[in-house]
Amino acid sequence: MKMGMKDKDVYSSRDLGESAFLYASGVKISKIKQETGGVIWFVFHDRKKCLELTDSFWKKDVCIDALTFSEALKTLKSIIFKKKRER
Repeated sequence: MKMGMKDKDVYSSRDLGESAFLYASGVKISKIKQETGGVIWFVFHDRKKCLELTDSFWKKDVCIDALTFSEALKTLKSIIFKKKRER
């Protein structure tokens, strides 16, 4: 995803698991973008924090409450399905 200068302090992800982890970790969603082809991007505040968290996430070096992660996943899935219905 292209990032303009004004977007330098945000982090964008289209990976549902990664996005749910960030959301469950308390990172606020700045906005949700949908590409023409239907791909959903979650845009988060605090790029630095997101980079630290995602680095740990992909290294499998994280510990998060399973219920919190599950609820975050359900919330983001609901957002995705709502966006896709709006098309």
